[in-house]
Amino acid sequence: MLLDNEVDFDLEKKSGFGSFVIMLSERYARIGDDYVGESLEHARAMFAVRSTRLLVPNSAMLKLSGLLNATRNFGYTDPRDKIYGLLSIASDAEQLRILPDYTQSVQTCYTIAARKIIGESKSCQLLLYCQTLQQDDSLPTWVPDWRTHRLERFPHPIFPSGSSRVPFKATLELPLSIRDVGNDFKLGVRGILVDTITRITSGPVDPIDNDFYDDNVYGYGTWWNRAYAAVGRVYEHTGESLARALGRTRIADDEEEHVRDARWSPYNVGGKEVRDLRKVPTADFHQVAPKIIKYTLFRSLFTTSKKYMGLAPLTAREGDHVVLLPGADVPYVLRHVDGQEYSVVGHCYTHGIMFGEAADSALLQDIILV
Repeated sequence: MLLDNEVDFDLEKKSGFGSFVIMLSERYARIGDDYVGESLEHARAMFAVRSTRLLVPNSAMLKLSGLLNATRNFGYTDPRDKIYGLLSIASDAEQLRILPDYTQSVQTCYTIAARKIIGESKSCQLLLYCQTLQQDDSLPTWVPDWRTHRLERFPHPIFPSGSSRVPFKATLELPLSIRDVGNDFKLGVRGILVDTITRITSGPVDPIDNDFYDDNVYGYGTWWNRAYAAVGRVYEHTGESLARALGRTRIADDEEEHVRDARWSPYNVGGKEVRDLRKVPTADFHQVAPKIIKYTLFRSLFTTSKKYMGLAPLTAREGDHVVLLPGADVPYVLRHVDGQEYSVVGHCYTHGIMFGEAADSALLQDIILV
């Protein structure tokens, strides 16, 4: 039986949209996922865009890159519509000067847009959107494939978004430098090769992977043993015990500033390291365990030759490099291809370098992203 409901729906009023969502939720419970599904998600995205235009007109969300991310899982008639269809509402369209041209290939369309966004923003933040499980080999790895859902749509990128937390600034104020390498599908930049990944231990790919959660969420399990073998009992880059360093790593340091260096009672109770969260106070367990699940899903624990450790994309491999790219707030995993050429695997959390500790301009070297 269908519900006969009517609401005063006005995109200018959040309350109207809220009533609309409640109504759809009632239908969802009776009819099923296919009825609401993506339509509700799309409505939420467009409401967020409209609200932002009204309330925060200077928001980065209204730039082309922000709009592309907000509408990433929208459908399309032509893949190039993903770019061209947003130009009329993108706040930086005039500066980017992207002209719709449907004679161009999808590869050329997406590459031109990516190059202009990176150049205009003087930032490598766009690379956050490159990490996918379905990379199209016809696209450069530094160009987001807007036809696919990025890995973090699950849905958590590795950088803090809360206003009460200290934001990551892995490259401090090092400026982005782009150079011409004679090929439009390659991006010449400078970067710092921090270290080489020597060990990968994969995380869960299933949100109900009970074996993983029993082993690595409720207790340290495999990740503890691998980290201990590679790093030792003390994490030399920060001077912390391995328990504390691994604890901060497993939640990508998702803590507010006033507790980042003080709390961690789940890993240090009465001066003793605790390796099983089920043995700590209930309040602490319930505060930390969901964050561990949130940040380890679809990620791997890695360690490096210089005894760094962190969280990397599932597609990372041993032999990949942890690299700082000026203009990016987080490190990236790059894969060496040939000479100065590297492919982008995805961004990562690397404990001990997230706040500029390795951002030494003297170590910058030429890198070509392909």
